[in-house]
Amino acid sequence: MIEELLAHRSDVAADERLVGRTACETLSRATDAWLVALFERAVAELGLAPDAKVALVAVGGYGRGLLAPHSDLDLLLIHDMKKRVGEFAERLWYPIWDAGVKLGHGVLTTKEAAKLARDELDAATAQLTARHLVGDESLTTKLRTAAISNWSERASSWLPLLRERVEFRQADAGEVAFLLEPDLKEGRAGCATSMRCTGRSTSASPSTTSTAPDSRSPRTSC
Repeated sequence: MIEELLAHRSDVAADERLVGRTACETLSRATDAWLVALFERAVAELGLAPDAKVALVAVGGYGRGLLAPHSDLDLLLIHDMKKRVGEFAERLWYPIWDAGVKLGHGVLTTKEAAKLARDELDAATAQLTARHLVGDESLTTKLRTAAISNWSERASSWLPLLRERVEFRQADAGEVAFLLEPDLKEGRAGCATSMRCTGRSTSASPSTTSTAPDSRSPRTSC
């Protein structure tokens, strides 16, 4: 079952008929199914209760449901477990690494995640995109609620720093519209620019829905 889901994910990633938003959304759904199966297998192998206090959460582009073929999988394992969480995490991360998929990961309690978001801008913006995949959904809800509250409280200090970082990256990458081989992620008017604007609007309205590149745009690794 898991092998079949991974094979399907690989087929989706390689399908050149899929472009833009359609490609990203389809790959996200295929990846969701694979990760849910890995999570459920880990629960069964360790003999955990079905309602164990642990959840797998997607963040970043994957959290927005827009996963490009060569993007990292950015995942958080949020838990309220007293023991065996390390063993559980290993049963998730190692199959992902073995599949050759690049992984950005963290293992945190909701309190640890909230503290990280208060201290680090990258964590604060990432947690705004949190999307529940599998496990105890109440943990994901707590994570998102704390992330939105934290961002709203610190917007006046976070936004100038975010703008400074964006301008630094764009100065290095240049203008997407005027380069023969532009950096479609970090260049000015590239994918990262639009996604950061979405993050800013999310801080003003928790119900704001994510935007994504037009379905006619080329496949990228945003």
